[in-house]
Amino acid sequence: SFIIGMWEPKHRGRAYIGGVAFGMLMLMPFATSNSVPMAAGALFIAATGSGFFGATQSTLVLTTVGSDMRGRAMGLLSMAIGALPIGTFLLGEIAERYGAPTAVVVMASSGLVLLILWVSTHRELLAMGRSVDAAVTE
Repeated sequence: SFIIGMWEPKHRGRAYIGGVAFGMLMLMPFATSNSVPMAAGALFIAATGSGFFGATQSTLVLTTVGSDMRGRAMGLLSMAIGALPIGTFLLGEIAERYGAPTAVVVMASSGLVLLILWVSTHRELLAMGRSVDAAVTE
């Protein structure tokens, strides 16, 4: 995440969406692999996608929202992060009933479907990247 955070992509929204999608996609071969090297490689690549997510998550909020709304936007982001235990609980329940590989595949594929639906209804996410404050001062 630190190395990815040093890189400043022109379209942060695309980096965010791509990182999330790539991370979830690579969780599927990780979960279904019978080979330790294959699983480790897939998990490493998934972690890279997660790095894009982690490096751009707060950055998008801070750079695309006006300074008068940043506190509210960060509060909303914190609430979304705070919902993580609910998903973790559901993941654990699925893993207990159907096994860990199935749980990871269900989680990743559900996330991909929701991401595709969200992006298809919010196309402006793909253009995100330019700072609101920089646009105002130019």
